[in-house]
Amino acid sequence: MLALPVAIGMWIRARRPAFATRSQPVFRLVAFCALGALMTLVIANNPSDFFSSLRQTVPLGIAFVVGSFALGWFVARLIGTTQPDRFTLATEFATRNVAVATTIAVTLLHRVEFALFATAYLLIEIPLMMVAIAMYRRSRGI
Repeated sequence: MLALPVAIGMWIRARRPAFATRSQPVFRLVAFCALGALMTLVIANNPSDFFSSLRQTVPLGIAFVVGSFALGWFVARLIGTTQPDRFTLATEFATRNVAVATTIAVTLLHRVEFALFATAYLLIEIPLMMVAIAMYRRSRGI
């Protein structure tokens, strides 16, 4: 689920960089639409489980986003990056790891309930990261 799209994207960028640059907004839109459809399917598959688990999932999701962000910031600071690079690495730490973990849990372990957590996590992560980005931009005068 992850390796094939990434490999295709890398292949297109290597072979036809101008096309890749021009097509990036379209591919991004398709990816967001696919993610939205997947989240809708996960919730629609078992809405009562999804909504009943939110009381436990929301605090865990917040802790995971904040903890991952802090860990990314710490690692970036440890290796001596600039402040913009620290923020980028912290953001990547907070946003990329759940997708990989969920993909492994669902495809290899056949644990579909992890998709419920991932969907809730994404719905928690987006507003938190948007706030972090807004605060960062405000502090940098961007």
